[in-house]
Amino acid sequence: MKKQLTYLPSVFKEFLRTCAESARAHHARIYLVGGVVRDLLLGRDVYDLDILVEGDAIRLAVAIARRRGMPVTRHKAFGTASFIFRGHKIDFAAARSETYLTPGSLPRVRKAGVTQDLSRRDFTINAMAVSLHPAEYGRLIDPCGGQEDLRRHLVRVLHSESFFDDPTRILRAIRFEQRFQFRMEAGTLFQLKRAVGSGALDTVHPHRIRDELILIMREKFPFRCLRRAGKLTGFGFLEPGVRCTPAAGRLLNRIQRLQSFFLRSFGARTEFRLWSVYFTAFLESLSLPQVEFLLEELGMDKRTRSDVRAARSLRARRRRLKAPVLSDDELYEFLHQFPLEAVAYVYAYSTNGRLRRRIRRFIDTLSHIRLRIRGRDLQRLGVTPAHLYGKILRSVLRQKIKKGFRTKEEEERYALGVAERLSRQWASGGRKKGKNS
Repeated sequence: MKKQLTYLPSVFKEFLRTCAESARAHHARIYLVGGVVRDLLLGRDVYDLDILVEGDAIRLAVAIARRRGMPVTRHKAFGTASFIFRGHKIDFAAARSETYLTPGSLPRVRKAGVTQDLSRRDFTINAMAVSLHPAEYGRLIDPCGGQEDLRRHLVRVLHSESFFDDPTRILRAIRFEQRFQFRMEAGTLFQLKRAVGSGALDTVHPHRIRDELILIMREKFPFRCLRRAGKLTGFGFLEPGVRCTPAAGRLLNRIQRLQSFFLRSFGARTEFRLWSVYFTAFLESLSLPQVEFLLEELGMDKRTRSDVRAARSLRARRRRLKAPVLSDDELYEFLHQFPLEAVAYVYAYSTNGRLRRRIRRFIDTLSHIRLRIRGRDLQRLGVTPAHLYGKILRSVLRQKIKKGFRTKEEEERYALGVAERLSRQWASGGRKKGKNS
């Protein structure tokens, strides 16, 4: 695979040379492993690296990270460590074998060699490694026939009990099948259905199910995965009411068709999460109490819970956007209180032309309007008291939307007028409060 390794971004080539040097110094052998090997063989872009270490992976990762002043996250129980290198996640893992004490539980691990490590993985297409050792640089290690299955466009598990050992592989098999537009090998499909029929997914901790769901929602085409999962597994393992109904399917499909627009409009804002929009649509068949219960059960973070609630709230209040007359500042004032994910969700949900045009105006234009002045500018201008700054800036923003201030000086002049008015009101209110106390 020397040729494929030349396709790696230059930033990775330099980094891997550093890793190889450090590995020799630590008497360890290192390999590229898993998804990165699969994607190189498929000619797909590589964004992150998984490095397998025959030796002490944590010690090696720490040594490499220290040379570059990067913090390291360690997981001693699994012999793994990771860090971020120039925006890319680098995972180091000690070669190991695994034993599952009970179905669905986390594995017990032991040190092993590269071949043993590959044989405990999920699918043949993920069970390949490439040596980075100078004497055998680029050698493909493929004990399970992954390269042939890639050629045949197959997703194949490594052994018949794989889905019982780790039932999250059921969702993973669907995700890889749909991502690459492969098909499941016949025996793998049979074993998947057998595991689903026995209730294997019910044995998995909800937080692990959550992580797999988020990975599905992060796919380029999540609707394909969810539609396939609906047919193969259903979603009763989550909550009896979760169904990929025709209405939910249409909504998910609309989001999928709109995703380029959303990413173009919001993608530069690092806080926007398209997967959260998909997740909200996925819960379309549930009532709000059922949604709240499921969010709690899955252990979703506060922001995701807030996104889902806000989307439901905006959907219920969307009539406000159908008013015959609605100025830009009123439109902004109404929509800016909701997360961008909620706005995107309701835009996809809605079919009313006027409503969609107004949300589109907010997305395309109003949501991008920013003030040139900040609190420190008000301080420089001598505006007091400081606790009024937020109110002053909000007032300036509304007026900017109305009148289109073009310069910082215009914003400052208007801010001083607002500050003077608010200061008088505040002083008057303070005196009255003093007399009555």
